Amino acid sequence: AGQAHRDPAGPHAAVHLHPHPALGVDVQHLSCSPCGTLAAVAGTSRETPELSELWAVSLHAPAAPRAGSATPPPASAVAVDRGLFAARPGLRVLQLAWHPLGDGHLAVLTSDAAWRLYCLDEPSVPEQTLELSLGSRHALGLGGSAERPTAFAFGPAEAWDRFALYFLSNRSNIFRVCPVVPFGCRVPSASLAALGEDLGEADEATHSWLQRAFAAGTRSGVAMAQRHALGAHVPVLVGPLRVATPGEGPLPAGFAGLWGDSGAVAEDLLLARFAPGCSAICVAAASGGVAAGVLASPARPAWQEGRPQCLAGPGGRLDAVRSQLGPGTADPGQGPGLLVLDLVRLHADGPQSHDSREEGEPAGRSVRLLGDPAARERVHVLLRGGGCFALDLAWLPRLAADAGGEAGAAPGEALPALGVRRLAGAGAGGTADACVVGDALVGTGLVLVGCDGGARLLRTGGEGESGRGGGGGEAGDGSLAPQPGAGRAGVDGPACQPDAQSPLEEVIGGPRAAKLPLPIGDAAAPEACQRGLAAAAAALRAGGGHVEFAHQAHHDIMQALAALPGEAEAQWERVGALREALAGCEARAAALTQRADAALRLQDVLNERCALLAALHWRAGACGSRADAAFERHALPRLEAGAAGARREADALAARGAALARRGVGTSQAALAVTPPLIGHYQLRRLREGLARQEAGLSGMLAGLGALERALAQAGA
Repeated sequence: AGQAHRDPAGPHAAVHLHPHPALGVDVQHLSCSPCGTLAAVAGTSRETPELSELWAVSLHAPAAPRAGSATPPPASAVAVDRGLFAARPGLRVLQLAWHPLGDGHLAVLTSDAAWRLYCLDEPSVPEQTLELSLGSRHALGLGGSAERPTAFAFGPAEAWDRFALYFLSNRSNIFRVCPVVPFGCRVPSASLAALGEDLGEADEATHSWLQRAFAAGTRSGVAMAQRHALGAHVPVLVGPLRVATPGEGPLPAGFAGLWGDSGAVAEDLLLARFAPGCSAICVAAASGGVAAGVLASPARPAWQEGRPQCLAGPGGRLDAVRSQLGPGTADPGQGPGLLVLDLVRLHADGPQSHDSREEGEPAGRSVRLLGDPAARERVHVLLRGGGCFALDLAWLPRLAADAGGEAGAAPGEALPALGVRRLAGAGAGGTADACVVGDALVGTGLVLVGCDGGARLLRTGGEGESGRGGGGGEAGDGSLAPQPGAGRAGVDGPACQPDAQSPLEEVIGGPRAAKLPLPIGDAAAPEACQRGLAAAAAALRAGGGHVEFAHQAHHDIMQALAALPGEAEAQWERVGALREALAGCEARAAALTQRADAALRLQDVLNERCALLAALHWRAGACGSRADAAFERHALPRLEAGAAGARREADALAARGAALARRGVGTSQAALAVTPPLIGHYQLRRLREGLARQEAGLSGMLAGLGALERALAQAGA
């Protein structure tokens, strides 16, 4: 999320977007989408400098805050593949670019020689990953460096080049990969039909790719790319593409032989389509050399045997594809792929070179190439820490006319010379980056961002500091003094007039009231009508580029309008499916409610029965076990019989005791008069033993009687 506020200063209110929470990165790369609603930001983390971060920020201008409100409206910011950079310290982003075929598809080239394509619908995982192997991964010799990609560019929007990728290596070699298409992009069905007719019957892999990539067919003349991957083939790196010049022919060393410096590292690549069959290509080196030419051979699909790694999501949906690409073998009979027509060496203003970086400063590009939508033959070159130049490829219209079969110059006539203009100097703090704003309708401007954070707007249509020079000439070394207020956005440089910012300010300020011409009266002479028609024709001829742009925009809008019914039909189908799913959910919810009510009623019945059983349980005696039943059937009768016998014996003993007692009383009275007989000691011993036995028997009977009474008491309980 982010915050925005409006700066009331200036003739028009400027909207400043502040990410909230703060991104927390030192920005090294910034790229805006073609539609102007998204921006990609990459840099190193401020908390952990060895980690890189990649963010996608929404550039939708929020509404102005209400009066008295201190909280501005939010804007969105999303982290892209945070897990990749967090798990790999030292991984750096080399280039960012938005794919021209798919809105919301961001292409990223990283220092591990991998090209990743992200869809902002699922920014945590790249939908396509190409691991590039540009020949040997190890350096040869002392001080050598392995060949690695440093930049990439998308092919021009025609034929198979619309699905092509071009990679530039640090050894100034150019490689090509075709086909690569983002999932979900839209392509005119007529273009696909032309591509299918151009293929041969032997190219089975390409036919299979077309069937899988666009399996859903076409709707309203537009085909949508599906999630796809071939089972046994992956694209191959075609290259290095052969480079040639009109005078010297093929160059064995390619672009590396043009710089004149064996240590020069190629850093940026630019491809721009000027006309059908005529596309310009520019390669810039860190030393300031820029080579400009044209694509001599169109792209064709090329494959190699390999099995891509696929990541499937829920329901078997293909979420991500990862392929390992190696260089292919060049055809000896194949002609040059690139034709170099001009070479220019640009110099920075100050003594700072491309290798002079302060300690701790993040490594970035020394040179950057930018196209111009309003003038497709113009290329802007920004030197890091130096000035900004404009290269006018004056020979592009001539080559486009020759390619289209139009009447051009006489045979043997030399091509027009390359134009070099200095747009601005480095300024006091140096220039960090640049960006082209505007379009072919309202014109373009070049925004220069200084190292101090300030910005300057240059109108690129005027003459620069140095006039036109010959092809391959060098620009002057003079520097420009910074204008007052260079730290804020404004118009600067000798190529800019005081009214340079007014057209863009009028566009930013919104629509203005139309001033319609007054109707010609009835008394107007025919000459006045003729003059009006001539003025209108002259205006149309002068603004031919604008008319062509409006025609192309109208064509694109009509194609999009034709595709809208199909998309609306698909959306209605989705709505119908959602309604059916909602009805099913409601039916299930009603069934669950009924089951819940039945369960509650059953619970109440069970509670009542449990209470009744508990009452019966406490009222009834305890149920005897099998041992109790066996004791009652077998042991208890024996014990009762023993108890009855013991009672009878006790009664008999009691009767005998009573009789003996009565007899003893009478005997004792008679014994007083009779002298007792003498009894031997052995008879007394036997008598004592008998009495002891009798006493022991009585004690045992009494103990058995007590046990019997206890057993009877337990049985009765």
